[in-house]
Amino acid sequence: ESANADGRHARQISSRAAVAQAALELVRETGELPSADAIAERAGVSRRSVFRLFDDREALLRSVVELMQRQVLDRFPPPAPRGEPGQPWTHRVGELRRLVAHRASIYEDVRPVRRLAEQLKTRDRLVREHMARSRELDRSHLAAFLSWFFDQAEPNAQPLCERVDEAAFAGGARSADSSRRAVLDAVQLVISWNAWEYLRFDLGQSREEAEASVVRTLVAILGAGGRIAAGGMMPAAALPITVPVPDRGRVGARALVRAD
Repeated sequence: ESANADGRHARQISSRAAVAQAALELVRETGELPSADAIAERAGVSRRSVFRLFDDREALLRSVVELMQRQVLDRFPPPAPRGEPGQPWTHRVGELRRLVAHRASIYEDVRPVRRLAEQLKTRDRLVREHMARSRELDRSHLAAFLSWFFDQAEPNAQPLCERVDEAAFAGGARSADSSRRAVLDAVQLVISWNAWEYLRFDLGQSREEAEASVVRTLVAILGAGGRIAAGGMMPAAALPITVPVPDRGRVGARALVRAD
């Protein structure tokens, strides 16, 4: 009897995973939570099994969101910054571009499911909690990247995070930890799903344009440290960092961001 129970439990887990995978595939294809009939057909189970395995549509969508996030972690592992401390500014900007391109790939991939999750989170506590855990994981990845970025400053220079913070807060007295948190908050906002959705669909930017907008903003935030260290003036020997900005009316248009 115990063996039979174990077998039923294993089949239930397998069927539940198949239904969640089928629903995820259909959401990606249609942008909507599909009907029980469509899910059952794709998963190879009966319609009754869908309702038996999940109490309601919200429970099914929670499983879809969880499955999507596990797959995202497998398919898009966070890129580790390349290079030991002491890399020049141009190298660091290149790593920013890699970071933004990585996030863009994730956001483009998860868009249909994420939009459904955004609709559901206002009335589903478990979805809100799951998304909050995802944000904390994203934040830890960004913190690791910025720790590498901040450690590139000259050995005897004021820490870059403090210089960036001074640029934003007019030199207010803040601890190194609070400075890092403030800069991390700003970077997380700029590179967030909500910012990406605004650029892509409220402003109608292409993926390439949206990536360029995010990179330019990050360069402006993190480049503030170099400007404040130079007495609020852009150094004459500032390095030209070119960020491609596609122009719908012209081919090959580019914007020039000068930072140090």
